[in-house]
Amino acid sequence: DVQSLSPLHFEKLLESADSIAALVLASPEARARVFDVAAPLAARLSELLARAWRRPVAAEEAAALAESFEELLGAGVPRATVERGLLRAIFASPHFLYRVELG
Repeated sequence: DVQSLSPLHFEKLLESADSIAALVLASPEARARVFDVAAPLAARLSELLARAWRRPVAAEEAAALAESFEELLGAGVPRATVERGLLRAIFASPHFLYRVELG
């Protein structure tokens, strides 16, 4: 099936997403653009998602990720872990990997 990933390919995909997340978090400028507490997270995520996924992003998509982020922080998960997990999810998403072209 051409629309599935083998376990090995999926593992490599997650490793790559984690590497990209680590690069973002290692750069103070890049990290601040996403996680700077001066602006609402959903607004900052909308900008990141639109660039990463190369398409307009519905406000609900960014809000859902921001809500998950806040829930994990509220549950006591360390902020660094939540930040890395959020970025990893964005970069492992099919929306990041594939660009759908219509027409």
